[in-house]
Amino acid sequence: MKTTIVKLLTVLVLIALGACSKEGDPGPKGDQGQPGAPGPAGPQGEAGSVNITYSEWMEFDWNLDDETYLKRMEIIDPALTKEFFEAGGSVNLYLKQIAGEAESIVSLPFSIGTLYVYGGVLVSDAKNAVRVVAYTTDGSDLGEDTFDIFRIRYVLIPGGTLTNGRSSLSQDYALIKARYNIPD
Repeated sequence: MKTTIVKLLTVLVLIALGACSKEGDPGPKGDQGQPGAPGPAGPQGEAGSVNITYSEWMEFDWNLDDETYLKRMEIIDPALTKEFFEAGGSVNLYLKQIAGEAESIVSLPFSIGTLYVYGGVLVSDAKNAVRVVAYTTDGSDLGEDTFDIFRIRYVLIPGGTLTNGRSSLSQDYALIKARYNIPD
């Protein structure tokens, strides 16, 4: 009988030890609890495109020089200030060529054949302007209707929005247009 009791106690101890789990083992997953209160507001996000400004697509107005081989124009814009550029702002210039139903848009500078078009910015106490220059590299005549198929637009991007005006983003009008929600 003693052996039976010892065997029975051994079996009970083994069953009891097998039923216990190791310390730290997770038990079965419980029901989902109630959601907690909302957390505090996060920090201010990066600057958006609210300060991006752009011109309409404009015809060329050679208001500085209108020679046969050299043409220059300027577009006055009071937003082009010394402070705008000191804060890291940039100006991107684009040329749209319209040929029937087809359009192509390129960034300046642009050249085709002997025609070369580039732009820049003048910021002074007297005026703030975008300037555009077109000329022929061989001195040939530009003709009265040379620019009838072209339009020009500039985009002002404040500092902190784009690292610099020469990035690959500034060269691709479609990306600039999409990023800053610029309509045609």
